[in-house]
Amino acid sequence: IKASILAAQQDYQQAYQQLDDIISERKRIYNQRSTRQLHQLRSQYELEVKEQRNQLLENENQLSKIKLAQQQQSNKLVWLYFAMAVFTCSMLTFMVYRSLRNKKDLLRLANEDGLTGLFNRRKAMELLQREFEMTQRYELPLCIAIVDLDLFKQINDNFGHGVGDKVLKQFGSLCKNTFRHTDIIGRIGGEEFLIALPHTHRDDAERLLDELRNKATTIASTLEIANLSVSISCGLCQHTVQQDIEAIIAHADAALYNAKETGRNRVKVYDATTNSQTALLTQA
Repeated sequence: IKASILAAQQDYQQAYQQLDDIISERKRIYNQRSTRQLHQLRSQYELEVKEQRNQLLENENQLSKIKLAQQQQSNKLVWLYFAMAVFTCSMLTFMVYRSLRNKKDLLRLANEDGLTGLFNRRKAMELLQREFEMTQRYELPLCIAIVDLDLFKQINDNFGHGVGDKVLKQFGSLCKNTFRHTDIIGRIGGEEFLIALPHTHRDDAERLLDELRNKATTIASTLEIANLSVSISCGLCQHTVQQDIEAIIAHADAALYNAKETGRNRVKVYDATTNSQTALLTQA
């Protein structure tokens, strides 16, 4: 309007200058607006980019948390499987151990006398048969003894079966400490024992049995039971080629009978001339 007025007054120079200033001002304002809009757009863009980056980082964090949780869960499962495997192996090992121990216990119960810990009659005779066959094959010396606790019934009657069991148990320990681990020692009756001594001659066997007889007299003092008297009688026989197991045992039993008849608490060696009648009575 101002430029129009100046042009109407024929002041063209001023009118032109006025229009030029207006145009310059418009350009300046436009440029300011454009710059401000550009800054706003740039700020908005940067803000959006930052938000997108933050969202991406948040997603990555969430993904990392999920992976970490999955890894922890996987580790828990691995440890669980490992614990189950260890537990299973332990149970299997324990079951195998229990099975072997039960088998060993059953074998021990089948072969040993539960009171004395010596071989029972079946196992003692089985080992004696095996040793007898070796003796026959290689012509080795073998001595067999039958040992009996003297007047054992009186011990049970006077002191009770509990004391009798203690006497038997103590006598079993004496046998284990007196003879070799290769010797055969078995309880074949209530108070009767079989002792087989492989690779042993009669004199050595008699000496060992006499040593056992002396030790047996100390059972009462070991148990500290007043008025208790313990002794043993032993019948000994050495194997010969012509004898079988039944004959050897019968001869040893005959020698035992002779020891009982001649006063007990002694070792008697079988003699065919003096014990023949006794052997026949024992076999009968």
